[in-house]
Amino acid sequence: MLKDALENKQENETFERALGRAIRKEKGDFERYIKVIGETRELARKRRVTLVQAARILAKVRKR
Repeated sequence: MLKDALENKQENETFERALGRAIRKEKGDFERYIKVIGETRELARKRRVTLVQAARILAKVRKR
């Protein structure tokens, strides 16, 4: 779902909104959104990167 959010994020849209849409598309709920965005924000904070960069990192790790 991170990959879906990254690929389908519109130009003037926040990553959070794109992620919410991707989660709803997969029939996910708010709890799932909170978990995923929390992990993404934590990685972004630790590595001092943007939310989108952190999502790309997580998407690669989860893909393997």
